[in-house]
Amino acid sequence: MMEDTENGYSGEIEISKETEASEEAKANKETEANKKNDVNKEIEVMALRDKQREKENVRYNELICLTRAGDYSAYGELYEDTVADVYRTVRFLLKSANEAEDLVQEIYIQAYRSLERFNTECNFRPWLMGIAMRQVQNYRRRELIQFRFMQRLRKRDEVTEYDFAGDLVHKLSFKPLMDQVRRLPYKLQQVITLHYLNEYTQEEIAAILDIPLGTVKSRIHAALSKLRQKHQTMELYRKTRVEDMI
Repeated sequence: MMEDTENGYSGEIEISKETEASEEAKANKETEANKKNDVNKEIEVMALRDKQREKENVRYNELICLTRAGDYSAYGELYEDTVADVYRTVRFLLKSANEAEDLVQEIYIQAYRSLERFNTECNFRPWLMGIAMRQVQNYRRRELIQFRFMQRLRKRDEVTEYDFAGDLVHKLSFKPLMDQVRRLPYKLQQVITLHYLNEYTQEEIAAILDIPLGTVKSRIHAALSKLRQKHQTMELYRKTRVEDMI
């Protein structure tokens, strides 16, 4: 009788183990299926975006040709179509709204002057963003020179301390994360801003900044590593694209 009872318990344990193993295997399959679905969705989104950009580039090339022919209203359309992205990027990197607005105007003046040299086989938005990045870098350099000059004057004349920091950006979403991004080295800020705020591909960023693709990948990796260390990755990692995992 006792032997039959023990055999019964043993059988129940074996069945329980088999059930648990089966449920675990099922859960693993579902997890893998979900991962594949996420990847496929991301690929579809990227393909749709590429098609939209191709269509957009055709229109931009038409507007560029009209602008070169003297149609100023065509350049106005280019401005209206792109200024939101340019301003958002410059605003994030400079922090001061007034300075950002002034610099955006300089960017479009420079872009207009350089339009004759634009290669219509290239994409207009990355080309324009390249001008924006160079203008921001030049501005930061000028600001640093001014800052050092004023610091010397302050030490010499003991004038009232001058605040060069400017107003911080308070209205951006995910403010804790954005604060951490702003503490990154400027070169890392650039790639994170272009990649996640403007959704440029790594290849486009390489063209915008005129640096090797490998450098873009290493900077993105370095930036994400620093953010991970500070436990401030939040939504940024949820938006990490397939290309960042390659």
